[in-house]
Amino acid sequence: MYENLSELMRAMVDEEKSRRDGYIENIAKCRDECLRLAVELEIEFEEPTDGLSILRKEKVLRNQVQAIEKSINLKTFPMAIVISSVF
Repeated sequence: MYENLSELMRAMVDEEKSRRDGYIENIAKCRDECLRLAVELEIEFEEPTDGLSILRKEKVLRNQVQAIEKSINLKTFPMAIVISSVF
């Protein structure tokens, strides 16, 4: 019984470590994308504060990438909104 619980706990810890590593990898990708877009668009990129949790930092960076990409699409294709709303 103890061995089964121990194995289950190890599996749960391994899964959590895998998730954490995925979030950390996504943070790095989103940060790099924000920096690339900021340089390309000549805008300022502000890093999230250090006190944020991994999940919160990932969400903030992902939202920043999406917001920048959305603003690019609006500037590049302003009529796309009008056309898509007609159909």
